[in-house]
Amino acid sequence: MSNSETGRKKLRSVLGRRFGRLPGLRSVRRSSRGQDGASISEMGPALFILIFCGLFVVVDLIGVGFNYMCCMTLNDLQLREAAKLPSQVADQDSGAVKHDIPAQFRQTVLGGLSGLKQDPLTVVEYGSDQGNSFVTVSTTATVEPFLTIPIFPGVPGLGAPVKFTVSGTRLII
Repeated sequence: MSNSETGRKKLRSVLGRRFGRLPGLRSVRRSSRGQDGASISEMGPALFILIFCGLFVVVDLIGVGFNYMCCMTLNDLQLREAAKLPSQVADQDSGAVKHDIPAQFRQTVLGGLSGLKQDPLTVVEYGSDQGNSFVTVSTTATVEPFLTIPIFPGVPGLGAPVKFTVSGTRLII
């Protein structure tokens, strides 16, 4: 080896140590991880955490949003019917607003997919303000989560039922 080659190698090693890897110079350091697939062993626990703490939780939260939308739809149907009926008829426990509409709603596709398992508690109130008559219907429903995740036993929507109260007011013409 000539002096110029030896000098170049020394210069490259000194510069490489000081400024990092130089182009055209092979790295002497090897990866601490083997090339025989040892990193694949970390995939199982990572997927477990991702699925149980990520995917199922997102699916349950989408289900909670869907159930809330179903409760709003049910309240809107009850409110429309209560605005048409006299107050004595609409406030009956076995009447159309409190019993018939929730029973018919559960037989529809939307009501069947929702987590409503029993009739919701419905409160119908009539009132007037400045000569205008209005009706207020408050619906309180308890819905089951789409997937019950045992890791979160007491969290509403993930491991326990959720209680929604939806209220609407309509002017009686």
